[in-house]
Amino acid sequence: MQQAAALLKEKKLTVSEVAYATGYTNQSHFSSSFKEVHGMSPKEYMLAHQG
Repeated sequence: MQQAAALLKEKKLTVSEVAYATGYTNQSHFSSSFKEVHGMSPKEYMLAHQG
């Protein structure tokens, strides 16, 4: 999940691309797992780390 968070902060990939890049074959499962760890969805995480 740390790698996923780093990729999301870079904003070069979509959430789907980050999911597949980190070994998930299902974006929905990735999003659920990410939210469990970080307390927000991948999209919310990207928005929270704009700048």
